[in-house]
Amino acid sequence: MNDYLKSFFKDVFSLRKDMMTNRDIRSNIIENSEVKGTNLSVLMLAVLIACIGLYQNNIPVIIGAMLISPMMGCIMAIGYGLAVFDSKLVRRSSLSLLIEVTVSILTATIFFLLVPESKQYAELLARTKPTLFDVLIAICGGLAGIIGVTRQEKGNVLPGVAIATAIIPPLCTAGFGIANGQIIYLTKALYLFLINTFFIAIMTAVFVRVLSLPYVSDVDEKEEASLRSRMIISALIVIIPSIIIGYNLVLDSIKEANVENYLASEFNFSDTQIVSKSVDYENLDINIVLIGKVIAIDKIDRIIAKKYDYELDDYKIKVVQNEVSDGVSKNELQEILDSQNEEIKSEILTQEIEDLRKEIEVSSNLIEKYQSKDFDYSSLKSEIIALYPKIKEISAGYLTKDNQEEFLLIITSEEKMTDNQIQQLQSFMKTKISVSSIKIIDESLENIDNQNEEKLE
Repeated sequence: MNDYLKSFFKDVFSLRKDMMTNRDIRSNIIENSEVKGTNLSVLMLAVLIACIGLYQNNIPVIIGAMLISPMMGCIMAIGYGLAVFDSKLVRRSSLSLLIEVTVSILTATIFFLLVPESKQYAELLARTKPTLFDVLIAICGGLAGIIGVTRQEKGNVLPGVAIATAIIPPLCTAGFGIANGQIIYLTKALYLFLINTFFIAIMTAVFVRVLSLPYVSDVDEKEEASLRSRMIISALIVIIPSIIIGYNLVLDSIKEANVENYLASEFNFSDTQIVSKSVDYENLDINIVLIGKVIAIDKIDRIIAKKYDYELDDYKIKVVQNEVSDGVSKNELQEILDSQNEEIKSEILTQEIEDLRKEIEVSSNLIEKYQSKDFDYSSLKSEIIALYPKIKEISAGYLTKDNQEEFLLIITSEEKMTDNQIQQLQSFMKTKISVSSIKIIDESLENIDNQNEEKLE
């Protein structure tokens, strides 16, 4: 019985049963690694399709581009060449891969330079955070790929590997980084590409040795041991950064979970609801806007003190309350948000912002000041909205504080503007007006208290 089971499982898990001959395997791998005009044309089209998918955040389009890409052949040929000590094949395949990578990045760069606006969509961001999981995917993908290549019937293994390992999208993201001057996008995307290509090649080499395919030249045990050592050391060097990045992502996820648990557990009232919340994980700020029955100050203080139970010791928590005498339930709040969103925004604006807006509106010499300074407000407003399409309303004016003139810009946008965007907008304003001080206030529902002021030299 034991012999029967051994024979059964050996037959079930055998990798040699439907394997091609050694000659056919070598011929197949070499043929798929050749860079021809056709391959490069198909590759450029695949990159363009992937860029469009990333630009539109369209996952099916990205998957289609990965299926079209012919780049997998060179990567597997490098691994095969290492395993059988075919230095000529390794050099030729490496050069072919370098050509393909260069063409891909150039194509992506040109695309993102030509499109009217390049945005940091979720699928682009996903290509800039390589972790240990990407290493595991590349290892499994590399093994699946070489198993598929060595079979008499190919099936759909290689297309599946192309989708799982996602070789093309990181190169598109690298092109996006070059086109937009985002070095961090370029470096992290190229690192993700390195992970995929390296471990696909390494696992190809490992499996070729498992199959005991013949060496191209005579190799002694010392040379084989030296190759294994270099492969292990190289793998460790490639893996270490992904472990660090993955560890930091885990810490960030824990922080986000702690904040969400804290808000959900402690700010849970029957007649008062959170209408807005913003969390700055870098500066450790949590801003909360409540609507409904006013919660007693001492109770709010006790809730804030509970932040230590959620490992939020260093966070500064600010709570703004907006009274609705009869209270408001979650369902009622949703109805209000759906039907009277703009009205709620105006109710929860801070008094300082309201006063500043009124001061601008009642300024009798506002238009004269614009004209006297050769300043076209309508043109400025159009340019700002063109740069930041999510901005829906803009109010601007000159104010005088302590005998010093200040330019105030109040914006209302669909979502919170980042500190970097505020700084970019301030830099843009410098080129348009000459004033001692610029103040930008974002009235967005998610960013009510965000105020940035910059003194100009």
